[in-house]
Amino acid sequence: MAVTVTIDLTASLAKAGRSRSRRAVRCPLRKSNVAWLKTRLRRVCGYLGFSCGVWAVQIVSDAEMKVLHQRFLGCKTTTDVITFDMRAAATKAQPDRLELDTAICVDEAERQSGLRQVSIRSEVLLYAVHSLLHVSGYDDRTPAMARRMHQREDEILSDLGVGPVYQSVQRSVRSCHL
Repeated sequence: MAVTVTIDLTASLAKAGRSRSRRAVRCPLRKSNVAWLKTRLRRVCGYLGFSCGVWAVQIVSDAEMKVLHQRFLGCKTTTDVITFDMRAAATKAQPDRLELDTAICVDEAERQSGLRQVSIRSEVLLYAVHSLLHVSGYDDRTPAMARRMHQREDEILSDLGVGPVYQSVQRSVRSCHL
């Protein structure tokens, strides 16, 4: 059995409690990149010991990310990625099972990919790996923890043939943790 990975290129504020119909995000990611991303995300799941479950990745705009960031973390700014570990306590006892929702801000990916001089799909992949590392026990709340996490991200991205993405430029997005 494997982890099922879905990537949604449409935005919805339904998760944030808004009643608004789904609409297409102005997405600089091509639909052809979805298969590329899914293949790499399944491999990352294997690297980190997840052999079954579901990982839903939603690509959102700055506007949607601001709503999610405010609602769930109390910050009024956009951010690159928000991780929702959906495993119940009983499921967390199964270390190979994944139940993960990830929101990735494509507008932030576009800005940061320009600074890092990498493709947008590589930047989105970095954010997804970052999300998966959070549910694997990594955290970035202190400088030392962040260094360890970002080093692991670049190791994984290098193993995938993408090369280090994070180390080229430090993030300009201010982090908000509760």
